[in-house]
Amino acid sequence: MKTRTRLLVTWALISLPLVIAGWFIGGIFGLEIYISLLILLIMVALFVFIYRSSDNVLLHRHHAISLEGDVDGLLEMVSELSKSMNIPRPKVYTSDLPMPNLMVVGRTAERASIVMTGPIRELLDKEELRAAFAYEMSCIKNDDTLVSSIVAMVCGSLTALATVAMWASIFTGFGQEDDPGPMLVRFFVMSLVAPPVAIIIQLTIKESRVLKADEGAIRILRGSRKLSSALDKLQAELMSGKYYMNPSYAHLFIVNPLRDNFLRLMGLDLPTYNLLFGTHPLINKRVRRLKYSSGKVKMKVNLSDLTRTLFYSLFFYLFFIVIIIGLDTLIARDFVFERATMISAPLLGAVLLIFALLFRILSSRIDRTI
Repeated sequence: MKTRTRLLVTWALISLPLVIAGWFIGGIFGLEIYISLLILLIMVALFVFIYRSSDNVLLHRHHAISLEGDVDGLLEMVSELSKSMNIPRPKVYTSDLPMPNLMVVGRTAERASIVMTGPIRELLDKEELRAAFAYEMSCIKNDDTLVSSIVAMVCGSLTALATVAMWASIFTGFGQEDDPGPMLVRFFVMSLVAPPVAIIIQLTIKESRVLKADEGAIRILRGSRKLSSALDKLQAELMSGKYYMNPSYAHLFIVNPLRDNFLRLMGLDLPTYNLLFGTHPLINKRVRRLKYSSGKVKMKVNLSDLTRTLFYSLFFYLFFIVIIIGLDTLIARDFVFERATMISAPLLGAVLLIFALLFRILSSRIDRTI
């Protein structure tokens, strides 16, 4: 119940500025109450839809197919683990995504689903796979899946706008998929979307949930060796290949699948913004903690990469504010300094607040110890 209350409060905080904005916009047309009520009703309906459908939507987006038959005794293993953890047996799915990984979704323990992606069954031996499932089922027992699923659906829909913009530019004749034009469009939209979305993810998805799930898994396994081995194998495989995915889904997986913080385009190293979405502790930190259960291990974020990533995004935000002022001046057919200040000041303040908060959260990972 505490988790659901926190979700309602978070959604209310997200809805409030939108309702207030609707009030001011409606004031221009004398429709303050009507527009505010309309936005409020939309946000309530959207919350209900997301709450009830987030797991199904995520399964569909990852092309998940229900596992038919007890292949290699997998379902029997899941049943044994669920009894040991005293939770309902989760459904098991497979996905044709090329990267080997494991994720869990579901708003309750009764509706939880675990998805195996790529060749994970070939990569891990039976005991390592059992350890990976124990981790995911520990997430279910800790009631992590509701928040993770809702955040993934909301934030995933927002970051997908960058890909939508890229394909829209292709279909309107702006270039082909591998041309720099559509890629620049995607980069521009991602520059605007990534910071606020990353704020939501970083504030709601804590790295401590991963460490807690690790601990829950080894209690059931009565040892950490196979979980450590599974994490090492998955990390090595993910490092060796290039797997593209929506960064807002990264927190759903047992191992962070995001790589390549920069993309080479037109002779420039442009950020992919993957750096902003990481919520997993480093694998060596997790493995060391599993083996020794104590001790100091540093978790590092490259400060120069973080600064450069945020600089590009901040530049585009400032450029976007200039465009808004320019359009307002064009419509009014005159530049009024006071009016331009009234428009730009709250926008600039909100942008600086977002970037200061995001920088504070991510830079705090430098030299942090456990």
